[in-house]
Amino acid sequence: MSKWSGLITSMTALIISLAIGEYGLRLLAPVPDPYEEYKKIIYFNRYIKSEYPPHYQRVDEIAPGLPGVQGTVNFTMNNMGFRGDHLSLTKPETEFRIFMVGASSVEGRILDDSQSVTRIIQEELSLDVPIHVVPKVYGVAKSGDASDDNISMIVHRLVQMEPDMIIWLTGGTDLTSRSLANYDYLHYTMADAQGNQLSQFDSSGKMPLLKFLAFDFQITRRIYYFREKLYPRTTDVFKNLSPKDVYLQAVELDKARPLTDEKPPVNLTAYTNNLLTIIGVTQAHGIQLVLVTQATTWNSTVDPEARNWHWMRSSPSGVRYREDLLDEAMETLNDGMRQLAAKHSVSLYDLADLMPKSLEFFYDDVHFNVKGAQTAGEGIATFILERNLIP
Repeated sequence: MSKWSGLITSMTALIISLAIGEYGLRLLAPVPDPYEEYKKIIYFNRYIKSEYPPHYQRVDEIAPGLPGVQGTVNFTMNNMGFRGDHLSLTKPETEFRIFMVGASSVEGRILDDSQSVTRIIQEELSLDVPIHVVPKVYGVAKSGDASDDNISMIVHRLVQMEPDMIIWLTGGTDLTSRSLANYDYLHYTMADAQGNQLSQFDSSGKMPLLKFLAFDFQITRRIYYFREKLYPRTTDVFKNLSPKDVYLQAVELDKARPLTDEKPPVNLTAYTNNLLTIIGVTQAHGIQLVLVTQATTWNSTVDPEARNWHWMRSSPSGVRYREDLLDEAMETLNDGMRQLAAKHSVSLYDLADLMPKSLEFFYDDVHFNVKGAQTAGEGIATFILERNLIP
Protein backbone atom coordinates (compact mmCIF):
# COMPACT_ATOMS: atom_id res chain seq x y z
CA MET A 1 0.00 0.00 0.00
CA SER A 2 1.43 3.37 -1.01
CA LYS A 3 1.80 6.30 1.37
CA TRP A 4 -1.08 8.13 -0.33
CA SER A 5 -3.36 5.11 -0.21
CA GLY A 6 -2.76 4.78 3.53
CA LEU A 7 -3.43 8.47 4.08
CA ILE A 8 -6.65 8.30 2.07
CA THR A 9 -7.77 5.22 4.01
CA SER A 10 -7.02 6.94 7.33
CA MET A 11 -8.83 10.14 6.31
CA THR A 12 -11.83 8.15 5.11
CA ALA A 13 -11.98 6.25 8.39
CA LEU A 14 -11.72 9.53 10.33
CA ILE A 15 -14.51 11.15 8.33
CA ILE A 16 -16.75 8.11 8.76
CA SER A 17 -16.01 8.05 12.50
CA LEU A 18 -16.81 11.75 12.82
CA ALA A 19 -20.00 11.33 10.82
CA ILE A 20 -21.12 8.43 13.04
CA GLY A 21 -20.20 10.39 16.16
CA GLU A 22 -22.04 13.49 14.94
CA TYR A 23 -25.15 11.47 14.09
CA GLY A 24 -25.07 9.72 17.46
CA LEU A 25 -24.69 13.01 19.36
CA ARG A 26 -27.54 14.63 17.42
CA LEU A 27 -29.78 11.63 18.05
CA LEU A 28 -28.97 10.81 21.69
CA ALA A 29 -27.59 13.96 23.40
CA PRO A 30 -27.88 17.15 21.32
CA VAL A 31 -26.66 20.46 22.77
CA PRO A 32 -27.85 23.90 21.59
CA ASP A 33 -25.95 26.09 19.15
CA PRO A 34 -24.35 28.92 21.22
CA TYR A 35 -24.80 31.29 18.27
CA GLU A 36 -28.34 30.30 17.28
CA GLU A 37 -29.82 33.68 18.21
CA TYR A 38 -27.30 35.58 16.10
CA LYS A 39 -27.82 33.42 13.03
CA LYS A 40 -31.36 34.73 12.80
CA ILE A 41 -29.86 38.06 11.74
CA ILE A 42 -29.19 36.54 8.32
CA TYR A 43 -32.81 35.64 7.73
CA PHE A 44 -34.78 38.40 9.44
CA ASN A 45 -34.74 42.18 9.41
CA ARG A 46 -35.31 43.06 13.05
CA TYR A 47 -35.43 46.29 14.98
CA ILE A 48 -32.99 46.68 17.86
CA LYS A 49 -34.61 44.49 20.49
CA SER A 50 -33.64 44.85 24.12
CA GLU A 51 -36.38 44.12 26.60
CA TYR A 52 -37.47 41.78 29.36
CA PRO A 53 -40.01 39.02 28.63
CA PRO A 54 -43.53 39.53 30.00
CA HIS A 55 -43.98 38.57 33.66
CA TYR A 56 -40.24 38.14 34.21
CA GLN A 57 -39.41 37.93 37.92
CA ARG A 58 -36.40 37.43 40.12
CA VAL A 59 -35.71 37.53 43.86
CA ASP A 60 -32.29 38.45 45.28
CA GLU A 61 -31.00 38.55 48.83
CA ILE A 62 -28.59 41.47 49.15
CA ALA A 63 -25.65 40.72 51.42
CA PRO A 64 -24.99 43.46 54.01
CA GLY A 65 -22.43 46.04 52.98
CA LEU A 66 -23.62 47.25 49.58
CA PRO A 67 -24.08 51.02 50.06
CA GLY A 68 -27.72 51.87 50.76
CA VAL A 69 -29.21 48.55 49.58
CA GLN A 70 -30.07 45.52 51.68
CA GLY A 71 -32.62 42.79 52.36
CA THR A 72 -34.77 40.80 49.95
CA VAL A 73 -35.34 42.39 46.57
CA ASN A 74 -38.23 41.50 44.24
CA PHE A 75 -37.62 42.48 40.62
CA THR A 76 -40.65 41.86 38.39
CA MET A 77 -42.01 42.82 34.99
CA ASN A 78 -45.63 43.29 33.96
CA ASN A 79 -47.56 41.79 31.05
CA MET A 80 -45.60 43.90 28.54
CA GLY A 81 -42.13 43.31 29.97
CA PHE A 82 -42.06 46.70 31.69
CA ARG A 83 -41.57 47.44 35.37
CA GLY A 84 -44.84 48.59 36.89
CA ASP A 85 -48.53 47.78 37.10
CA HIS A 86 -50.46 45.76 34.54
CA LEU A 87 -50.68 47.73 31.29
CA SER A 88 -53.97 47.67 29.42
CA LEU A 89 -53.57 47.97 25.65
CA THR A 90 -56.77 49.99 25.61
CA LYS A 91 -55.82 52.92 27.81
CA PRO A 92 -58.45 53.80 30.42
CA GLU A 93 -59.83 57.33 30.02
CA THR A 94 -58.62 58.31 33.49
CA GLU A 95 -55.04 57.07 33.05
CA PHE A 96 -52.19 59.49 32.49
CA ARG A 97 -49.65 57.11 30.96
CA ILE A 98 -45.94 57.72 31.52
CA PHE A 99 -43.03 55.62 30.27
CA MET A 100 -39.65 56.20 31.89
CA VAL A 101 -37.07 55.10 29.35
CA GLY A 102 -33.37 54.57 29.90
CA ALA A 103 -30.80 52.03 31.00
CA SER A 104 -29.68 50.48 34.28
CA SER A 105 -30.21 53.65 36.35
CA VAL A 106 -33.91 53.47 35.48
CA GLU A 107 -34.03 49.68 35.59
CA GLY A 108 -32.97 49.56 39.25
CA ARG A 109 -31.87 45.95 39.01
CA ILE A 110 -31.17 45.43 42.72
CA LEU A 111 -33.90 47.67 44.09
CA ASP A 112 -37.20 46.17 45.17
CA ASP A 113 -40.25 46.93 43.03
CA SER A 114 -41.54 49.20 45.81
CA GLN A 115 -38.23 51.12 45.83
CA SER A 116 -37.80 51.68 42.09
CA VAL A 117 -37.58 55.23 40.82
CA THR A 118 -40.64 54.67 38.60
CA ARG A 119 -42.76 53.47 41.54
CA ILE A 120 -41.69 56.51 43.57
CA ILE A 121 -42.64 58.88 40.74
CA GLN A 122 -46.04 57.21 40.39
CA GLU A 123 -46.77 57.39 44.11
CA GLU A 124 -45.67 61.01 44.39
CA LEU A 125 -47.75 62.09 41.39
CA SER A 126 -50.79 60.27 42.75
CA LEU A 127 -50.74 62.46 45.86
CA ASP A 128 -51.24 65.76 44.01
CA VAL A 129 -52.99 65.21 40.67
CA PRO A 130 -56.71 65.90 40.23
CA ILE A 131 -58.97 63.12 41.54
CA HIS A 132 -60.10 62.16 38.03
CA VAL A 133 -56.50 61.48 36.87
CA VAL A 134 -54.71 58.18 37.57
CA PRO A 135 -50.97 58.48 36.82
CA LYS A 136 -49.23 55.26 35.84
CA VAL A 137 -45.47 55.12 35.41
CA TYR A 138 -43.85 52.18 33.63
CA GLY A 139 -40.12 51.50 33.69
CA VAL A 140 -38.84 50.71 30.20
CA ALA A 141 -35.15 50.04 30.68
CA LYS A 142 -32.61 47.25 30.61
CA SER A 143 -28.98 47.20 31.67
CA GLY A 144 -26.73 47.99 28.72
CA ASP A 145 -29.35 49.92 26.76
CA ALA A 146 -28.23 53.19 25.19
CA SER A 147 -29.86 55.96 23.18
CA ASP A 148 -30.09 53.88 19.99
CA ASP A 149 -31.88 51.08 21.85
CA ASN A 150 -34.21 53.64 23.39
CA ILE A 151 -35.08 55.07 19.98
CA SER A 152 -36.06 51.62 18.77
CA MET A 153 -38.21 50.98 21.83
CA ILE A 154 -39.97 54.35 21.56
CA VAL A 155 -40.52 54.22 17.80
CA HIS A 156 -41.52 50.56 17.45
CA ARG A 157 -43.43 49.96 20.67
CA LEU A 158 -44.19 52.88 22.94
CA VAL A 159 -45.84 55.19 20.41
CA GLN A 160 -48.39 52.41 19.85
CA MET A 161 -49.37 52.42 23.54
CA GLU A 162 -50.81 55.95 23.76
CA PRO A 163 -48.21 57.54 26.04
CA ASP A 164 -48.98 60.95 27.50
CA MET A 165 -45.40 61.48 28.64
CA ILE A 166 -41.97 59.95 28.24
CA ILE A 167 -39.26 60.57 30.81
CA TRP A 168 -35.83 59.85 29.37
CA LEU A 169 -32.78 59.22 31.56
CA THR A 170 -29.66 57.77 30.03
CA GLY A 171 -26.18 58.83 29.11
CA GLY A 172 -24.02 56.59 31.24
CA THR A 173 -24.25 53.70 28.79
CA ASP A 174 -23.70 56.00 25.82
CA LEU A 175 -20.40 56.92 27.44
CA THR A 176 -19.18 53.63 28.95
CA SER A 177 -20.54 51.05 26.49
CA ARG A 178 -20.59 53.18 23.37
CA SER A 179 -18.04 56.00 23.35
CA LEU A 180 -15.34 54.16 25.32
CA ALA A 181 -15.76 51.17 22.99
CA ASN A 182 -15.50 53.34 19.85
CA TYR A 183 -18.92 52.05 18.93
CA ASP A 184 -19.84 52.41 15.28
CA TYR A 185 -23.43 53.65 15.15
CA LEU A 186 -23.43 53.23 11.36
CA HIS A 187 -22.72 49.49 11.40
CA TYR A 188 -23.34 48.43 15.01
CA THR A 189 -19.85 47.10 15.58
CA MET A 190 -17.10 48.02 18.03
CA ALA A 191 -13.55 48.99 17.17
CA ASP A 192 -10.36 49.71 19.04
CA ALA A 193 -8.61 53.08 18.98
CA GLN A 194 -6.89 52.15 15.69
CA GLY A 195 -10.20 51.31 14.05
CA ASN A 196 -9.75 47.54 14.19
CA GLN A 197 -13.07 45.75 14.52
CA LEU A 198 -13.64 44.02 17.86
CA SER A 199 -16.99 42.44 17.10
CA GLN A 200 -17.37 38.82 16.05
CA PHE A 201 -19.63 40.01 13.22
CA ASP A 202 -18.76 41.58 9.91
CA SER A 203 -19.71 45.13 8.93
CA SER A 204 -23.22 44.04 7.93
CA GLY A 205 -23.88 42.62 11.39
CA LYS A 206 -23.58 39.01 10.24
CA MET A 207 -21.26 36.37 11.62
CA PRO A 208 -18.73 35.05 9.05
CA LEU A 209 -20.16 32.10 7.12
CA LEU A 210 -17.46 29.61 8.19
CA LYS A 211 -18.18 30.34 11.84
CA PHE A 212 -21.87 29.80 11.15
CA LEU A 213 -21.22 26.45 9.54
CA ALA A 214 -18.82 25.29 12.24
CA PHE A 215 -21.47 25.51 14.93
CA ASP A 216 -23.97 23.51 12.92
CA PHE A 217 -22.16 20.40 14.22
CA GLN A 218 -22.61 18.82 17.65
CA ILE A 219 -18.91 18.00 17.94
CA THR A 220 -17.91 21.64 17.41
CA ARG A 221 -20.51 22.81 19.91
CA ARG A 222 -19.09 20.48 22.55
CA ILE A 223 -15.59 21.80 21.94
CA TYR A 224 -17.01 25.32 22.46
CA TYR A 225 -18.72 24.43 25.76
CA PHE A 226 -15.61 22.56 26.99
CA ARG A 227 -13.51 25.65 26.32
CA GLU A 228 -16.06 27.81 28.17
CA LYS A 229 -15.61 25.60 31.24
CA LEU A 230 -11.83 25.92 31.09
CA TYR A 231 -11.83 29.68 30.43
CA PRO A 232 -15.12 31.13 31.70
CA ARG A 233 -16.08 34.65 30.66
CA THR A 234 -16.33 37.39 33.27
CA THR A 235 -20.14 37.27 33.16
CA ASP A 236 -20.05 33.53 33.81
CA VAL A 237 -17.75 34.00 36.80
CA PHE A 238 -20.35 36.37 38.29
CA LYS A 239 -23.35 34.09 37.78
CA ASN A 240 -23.39 32.43 41.20
CA LEU A 241 -22.28 35.47 43.22
CA SER A 242 -24.51 37.69 45.36
CA PRO A 243 -25.12 41.23 44.02
CA LYS A 244 -22.68 42.62 46.59
CA ASP A 245 -19.95 40.15 45.63
CA VAL A 246 -20.55 40.82 41.93
CA TYR A 247 -19.79 44.49 42.48
CA LEU A 248 -16.76 43.76 44.66
CA GLN A 249 -15.34 41.51 41.93
CA ALA A 250 -16.06 44.13 39.28
CA VAL A 251 -14.34 46.81 41.38
CA GLU A 252 -11.24 44.66 41.71
CA LEU A 253 -11.14 43.94 37.98
CA ASP A 254 -11.45 47.67 37.27
CA LYS A 255 -8.66 48.59 39.70
CA ALA A 256 -6.32 46.01 38.16
CA ARG A 257 -6.39 47.72 34.76
CA PRO A 258 -3.64 50.24 33.90
CA LEU A 259 -4.54 53.89 34.46
CA THR A 260 -4.21 56.23 31.48
CA ASP A 261 -4.00 60.02 31.33
CA GLU A 262 -5.65 60.06 27.93
CA LYS A 263 -9.04 61.69 27.65
CA PRO A 264 -11.86 59.18 27.17
CA PRO A 265 -13.44 59.34 23.71
CA VAL A 266 -16.87 61.01 23.62
CA ASN A 267 -19.16 60.59 20.62
CA LEU A 268 -21.25 63.69 21.24
CA THR A 269 -22.50 63.82 17.64
CA ALA A 270 -24.10 60.36 17.76
CA TYR A 271 -25.57 61.01 21.20
CA THR A 272 -27.15 64.34 20.28
CA ASN A 273 -28.36 62.96 16.94
CA ASN A 274 -30.15 60.17 18.80
CA LEU A 275 -31.52 62.61 21.36
CA LEU A 276 -32.77 64.86 18.56
CA THR A 277 -34.56 61.86 17.06
CA ILE A 278 -36.31 61.18 20.37
CA ILE A 279 -37.33 64.85 20.61
CA GLY A 280 -38.68 64.79 17.07
CA VAL A 281 -40.63 61.55 17.52
CA THR A 282 -42.27 62.65 20.77
CA GLN A 283 -43.18 66.07 19.39
CA ALA A 284 -44.60 64.56 16.20
CA HIS A 285 -46.83 62.27 18.26
CA GLY A 286 -47.88 64.94 20.73
CA ILE A 287 -46.13 63.21 23.64
CA GLN A 288 -44.69 65.32 26.43
CA LEU A 289 -40.99 64.70 26.95
CA VAL A 290 -39.01 65.21 30.14
CA LEU A 291 -35.25 64.83 29.81
CA VAL A 292 -33.11 63.93 32.84
CA THR A 293 -29.33 64.37 32.93
CA GLN A 294 -27.11 61.48 34.02
CA ALA A 295 -25.70 61.82 37.54
CA THR A 296 -22.54 59.98 38.64
CA THR A 297 -20.23 59.72 41.64
CA TRP A 298 -17.07 60.17 39.57
CA ASN A 299 -14.58 62.74 40.86
CA SER A 300 -16.60 63.28 44.03
CA THR A 301 -15.54 66.12 46.32
CA VAL A 302 -18.13 65.29 48.98
CA ASP A 303 -17.58 61.55 49.49
CA PRO A 304 -14.04 60.14 49.10
CA GLU A 305 -15.40 56.62 49.79
CA ALA A 306 -17.36 56.64 46.51
CA ARG A 307 -14.25 55.73 44.47
CA ASN A 308 -14.03 52.44 46.39
CA TRP A 309 -17.22 51.25 44.64
CA HIS A 310 -16.37 52.34 41.11
CA TRP A 311 -16.13 49.66 38.41
CA MET A 312 -17.21 51.42 35.19
CA ARG A 313 -14.05 53.38 34.41
CA SER A 314 -12.44 51.03 31.88
CA SER A 315 -12.65 50.59 28.14
CA PRO A 316 -12.88 47.26 26.25
CA SER A 317 -9.23 47.73 25.28
CA GLY A 318 -8.31 47.28 28.94
CA VAL A 319 -7.29 50.76 30.13
CA ARG A 320 -8.82 52.65 33.05
CA TYR A 321 -9.59 56.34 32.70
CA ARG A 322 -9.11 58.99 35.38
CA GLU A 323 -12.27 59.93 37.26
CA ASP A 324 -11.91 63.66 36.63
CA LEU A 325 -11.71 63.00 32.90
CA LEU A 326 -14.68 60.64 32.98
CA ASP A 327 -16.64 63.28 34.88
CA GLU A 328 -15.79 65.83 32.17
CA ALA A 329 -16.81 63.35 29.47
CA MET A 330 -20.17 62.71 31.15
CA GLU A 331 -20.75 66.44 31.47
CA THR A 332 -20.07 66.80 27.76
CA LEU A 333 -23.04 64.53 27.05
CA ASN A 334 -25.15 66.23 29.72
CA ASP A 335 -24.35 69.62 28.21
CA GLY A 336 -25.45 68.31 24.83
CA MET A 337 -28.78 67.36 26.40
CA ARG A 338 -29.12 70.74 28.11
CA GLN A 339 -28.50 72.63 24.89
CA LEU A 340 -30.97 70.58 22.85
CA ALA A 341 -33.61 70.89 25.57
CA ALA A 342 -33.26 74.68 25.54
CA LYS A 343 -33.22 74.89 21.74
CA HIS A 344 -36.34 72.76 21.28
CA SER A 345 -38.28 73.92 24.37
CA VAL A 346 -38.16 70.49 26.04
CA SER A 347 -38.56 70.12 29.81
CA LEU A 348 -35.30 69.17 31.49
CA TYR A 349 -34.70 67.99 35.05
CA ASP A 350 -31.00 68.50 35.77
CA LEU A 351 -30.41 65.58 38.14
CA ALA A 352 -26.65 65.66 37.53
CA ASP A 353 -26.53 69.17 38.93
CA LEU A 354 -28.87 68.50 41.85
CA MET A 355 -27.82 65.10 43.26
CA PRO A 356 -24.62 64.98 45.36
CA LYS A 357 -21.88 62.57 44.26
CA SER A 358 -22.24 60.47 47.39
CA LEU A 359 -22.81 56.89 48.49
CA GLU A 360 -25.75 58.33 50.39
CA PHE A 361 -27.57 58.21 47.03
CA PHE A 362 -25.59 55.72 44.88
CA TYR A 363 -24.08 52.30 45.44
CA ASP A 364 -21.51 52.62 42.65
CA ASP A 365 -20.64 54.86 39.68
CA VAL A 366 -24.15 55.70 38.46
CA HIS A 367 -26.78 53.46 40.06
CA PHE A 368 -29.24 54.69 42.67
CA ASN A 369 -29.49 53.03 46.04
CA VAL A 370 -32.79 53.15 47.94
CA LYS A 371 -32.39 56.77 49.06
CA GLY A 372 -31.11 57.82 45.65
CA ALA A 373 -34.14 56.36 43.85
CA GLN A 374 -36.43 57.94 46.42
CA THR A 375 -34.76 61.34 46.04
CA ALA A 376 -34.66 61.22 42.24
CA GLY A 377 -38.27 60.01 42.03
CA GLU A 378 -39.55 62.70 44.36
CA GLY A 379 -37.56 65.36 42.51
CA ILE A 380 -38.83 64.34 39.07
CA ALA A 381 -42.44 64.13 40.31
CA THR A 382 -42.21 67.58 41.92
CA PHE A 383 -40.74 68.97 38.70
CA ILE A 384 -43.66 67.57 36.68
CA LEU A 385 -46.26 68.91 39.10
CA GLU A 386 -44.73 72.37 39.50
CA ARG A 387 -44.70 72.84 35.73
CA ASN A 388 -48.29 71.61 35.38
CA LEU A 389 -47.26 68.94 32.88
CA ILE A 390 -50.23 66.81 33.90
CA PRO A 391 -53.54 68.52 32.95
